[in-house]
Amino acid sequence: ISAQRDKNIMGVSIMMDESRRIHGQAWPQWTDIQTFGGPETDNGVWAVPLPHEVRFMTYQALVHRATGILYFSYWPKQPRMWQSLAQLNSELHRLVPRLVAAGEDAMLKADNESVQVRIRTLKGGEGRERAGMIIAINTAPKVVQTTIKLDRELPDLQVPFEQRTAKPTAERTISERFAPYGVHVYLWGPEPEVNLARE
Repeated sequence: ISAQRDKNIMGVSIMMDESRRIHGQAWPQWTDIQTFGGPETDNGVWAVPLPHEVRFMTYQALVHRATGILYFSYWPKQPRMWQSLAQLNSELHRLVPRLVAAGEDAMLKADNESVQVRIRTLKGGEGRERAGMIIAINTAPKVVQTTIKLDRELPDLQVPFEQRTAKPTAERTISERFAPYGVHVYLWGPEPEVNLARE
């Protein structure tokens, strides 16, 4: 996030995609999210990211299949931004089982090119689809209204961080409004059981 907020903030995904271009699509990618900035950092060329910008960069990493998230800062200078990380980390913790369980990933299309969408489908016994997750981000610094095109029939989707439900149409679409650099997360099916560490 530049001091004047006049630069493209898609660097997270650009660098991730380039790394995988070189090393292969299965390359693990741990991503550092900017949580530094201000006049005392690098001669003031960076802004302290606002909470919605940190959240956007983090979910941008997840849309591009990050396998780990780190926050990079020299020191905690902005209380509002640092306090927002508690809520963001709570969201990520909620999504971990769906991110690490065995499944398949694909990118969906939206009718507005500013919106990027990842779908992750988890498999049940005998190849049955049992649960999944969709993460959609608005890469533009303005409000966007769009239609997301699903690649299959899905049940009603829970939007857990907004306390609402999204109902796909018969044409397999979801109409959605995004705030500037906005994020929506959709879940369906039971929570997968995963072992995150050896006992």
